[in-house]
Amino acid sequence: LLKSQISEAARSMSQSAPAVKKLRTVAHAPFDRKNLVTFTFRGYLQALQRGTKRLHFILNRLLQLAWECCEVDVQKQDMVAEFQQEAAKIPPWMWYSVLSQLISRALHPDLKKTFADIIKNVTKEYPQQAAWHLVQLLNSTNPDDRSHRELGQDIVSDVGRQKHDLHILLTTRRKIAEEFGKLASTTGESISIHFARDFPRLVGNGTQAEKWQVLVPLQSQMTATIPRLDGSALRDANGNHFFPDVILSTRCLEQVEVFRSKEEPKKV
Repeated sequence: LLKSQISEAARSMSQSAPAVKKLRTVAHAPFDRKNLVTFTFRGYLQALQRGTKRLHFILNRLLQLAWECCEVDVQKQDMVAEFQQEAAKIPPWMWYSVLSQLISRALHPDLKKTFADIIKNVTKEYPQQAAWHLVQLLNSTNPDDRSHRELGQDIVSDVGRQKHDLHILLTTRRKIAEEFGKLASTTGESISIHFARDFPRLVGNGTQAEKWQVLVPLQSQMTATIPRLDGSALRDANGNHFFPDVILSTRCLEQVEVFRSKEEPKKV
C-alpha cells in the first residue's frame, strides 16, 4: 500500500499539470499518508524485535522504502524520526547484515545521522569485521570525494574516543589497507615484489607501534550466520556467536606474485 502511495506521489511530481491538480491528487489519497508511513516503518522495525525469520527481507525492504520516501518527499521528516527512534532498539548484529548498504548510502542528506549512528554501534560491537567495511569510506580513491573520507574519519574518531583499543585497531586497519592498495596498484615489468624492501609494514618490520593483527577478510570470516530466533532466545542472543572463530594475521609472506594484466588494481 505504501509502495503505491509513493509511486502515486512520484507520478504527480513528474507531471506538468497545475499545482492545484497535484494537491488534489494527494488530498484524495485513500489513507492518511503520514500514518501509513510511520506505521509501516514502525511495523517492520518492531517485527525485527520479535523474530529473525524474515530478517534480510525486512531490512532490505526497509532501506529501499526509506530512500524512496526521501526521494519523492513523502512525509520525509516523519519517516526519518520514526526510523531513528525504532532503529536504536534493534541489536547491532542485525544491522551488520546490511552494513555494506548502510555505508554505501551513508552520505544520504536525510538519513546521514541515522545511518552514521547505526554504523558506529555496529563498529563498537564487531570492530574486526566492521573495520574492513569502513575501508571503503576511509580510503576512497576518488580525489573529488572528500565527503566519504571525512565521514569515515568522523566515525572512527567518535568510536575511538569511547574505546582506546578500538582507536588503535581502526587506525592500524586503515594503514594496512592503504599498503594493500599501493601493492594492488603497483605497475611495471617486474612480477615479484619483496615486501621487506618495498612494504616493510606488511611483513612486520616496522616499529612496535606499527605492529598489527587483523582479521583475514575471507567471506566466511566476514559473514554472520544468523539463525531463526524469537522470544527469550532473541532477547539473550549474543551476536559474537554468529561469527566463526576469528583468523587473525600479523604479517604477510616476504614475497608475493603480482599477476600480469592491464587490470587495476592488480591481483596478487
